Amino acid sequence: MVSGTMPRMLGAATAAYSVAIWGALCAAAAGHVGHMS
Repeated sequence: MVSGTMPRMLGAATAAYSVAIWGALCAAAAGHVGHMS
């Protein structure tokens, strides 16, 4: 295991994961607002 590669991959995976979660939350919120109005 290379000490420099693992944190970078972990950081990229965490960033992609958080972006996916925020995208889903925003889509759900937008859909909820769309149904409300």
